[in-house]
Amino acid sequence: MEGLGVQVTDCNHSIGNDPRRAERNECVKCGKIVPAGWMRDPAFEESLIRMHHEDERLCKHVYDYMVEGAGKTTPIRDLAHRPFVQKEAPEEYRDAVFYLLGRAYQRTIHGYSAPLSPGESMALWHTMEAIRCLLLSEQDDE
Repeated sequence: MEGLGVQVTDCNHSIGNDPRRAERNECVKCGKIVPAGWMRDPAFEESLIRMHHEDERLCKHVYDYMVEGAGKTTPIRDLAHRPFVQKEAPEEYRDAVFYLLGRAYQRTIHGYSAPLSPGESMALWHTMEAIRCLLLSEQDDE
């Protein structure tokens, strides 16, 4: 980005969520075209999901759910220069914990015998484990 005699040469590119920029693969910060390597590869994503879990039906469900939310051509945000372990992923997990606790509160108000169903309890435990794993991976990077 140039202006007032200033030239930005070190930009942590981000395509953001603006579909007008995403179609052109344009950085929202500096306006430059982001290299094609930043575009998503659905086949790679699907194979990685399948590599990390043996349940084919679950893998298909997770992949389809991901595509439903993000599409197949949404560019990847730069996570190499973002606080992925410290901020990005924990924010998503925090939201999941918040929703599950909200669900428990509502079930309690409505007189259910348990604040969470067995599946919801497992989801809460696994979400908290995912946060723990990210914290451990942060220590591995030091």
